[in-house]
Amino acid sequence: PAVLLAQTYTTPDTGVVWTLDDIANASPSTITVSGDQYELLENLEIAASDTVIIDEDLTLSIDADLLITVFGTFEVTADDVTFTAIDEAAPYEGFRFEEFSEINIQNSTIQFGGGLRVLTETFTLNNCTLTNNVEGATTGGTISLSRGVPQITNNTITFNQLPAISSGANIEVSPYIFNNYIEGNTQENSNRPQINLGITKVND
Repeated sequence: PAVLLAQTYTTPDTGVVWTLDDIANASPSTITVSGDQYELLENLEIAASDTVIIDEDLTLSIDADLLITVFGTFEVTADDVTFTAIDEAAPYEGFRFEEFSEINIQNSTIQFGGGLRVLTETFTLNNCTLTNNVEGATTGGTISLSRGVPQITNNTITFNQLPAISSGANIEVSPYIFNNYIEGNTQENSNRPQINLGITKVND
């Protein structure tokens, strides 16, 4: 049978600051909107000079195997945002935050996806819930870290397939992990601790 590869929509890389509505207007095949319910139907790439902000409460339901990749800035500052799968039995691939991207995610529920692959050191995840995520964009942990001092505070991280937070064995990263509730991760039963970090670097 033929394999249908999902299309990828990339923002214009002209320094735009866009909402999901702007993406939907620019590319109706990528995001559809009905009230505060949004669906992502193609891979989304945020270009290096562009910013996508979510400053209103909404739910973004993502189609199977789709990936959100950020080279630029991604900010979620609303009070109640949910990222989930259109079909919970068909998870999306997750999020990939490239080196030099700037990520600030507040007050969000992230579920039924492939986790957060954090390749940037400018990363804040605060007051979020991560649950029922599987292996996808990340294979080491639900939040997989690579460099810097990422901020992971006041979150609830429960019942994910992989460990809650991880970094590679030979990668120097010193996350600030404070006031998180972590339970029942490593559902795949791989004998890995819920927080599974390699070497850490000295904080200046």
